[in-house]
Amino acid sequence: GSWAATYNAQRADELYQRMQRMYEAGNKSLKPDANTICSVIDAWASSTEQGAVRRADQLLRNLMDKYELGDKEMKPSTSMAFTSVIKALSKSPEKGAAMQAQKILYSSESVYGFSPNL
Repeated sequence: GSWAATYNAQRADELYQRMQRMYEAGNKSLKPDANTICSVIDAWASSTEQGAVRRADQLLRNLMDKYELGDKEMKPSTSMAFTSVIKALSKSPEKGAAMQAQKILYSSESVYGFSPNL
C-alpha cells in the first residue's frame, strides 16, 4: 500500500544520498548513475507522502541539469522517470504543479527525444 511505497522511497533516497556523499568524498565507483536516480524518482512519484511529488520533481530536475551541464552519463535512460513525475504532478493539488508538468513534458520531448507514456 501507500506505507510501503513511502518507506521504499525514503530508503531508496537515503541510499542514493549516501552513495552521492561517498562519491563526493572520493569513492568514484559509487557515483550514482542515471538509472539509480530514475529508480529513486519513480519511488517518490509512487509515494503518497507529503512532499513526495516535490522530491521526485526535484530529483528529475537535478538529473536534467547535470546532463545539460555536460555530464552525458546523466541522461535519463528511459521515459519512465518523466512519465512518473508528470503523472504525479498532474494529480498534485500544489500550486504550479500543472505548469511544471507541462515544462517536463516539453523537455522530455524537445531535449531528450522521449514521448512520455501518459
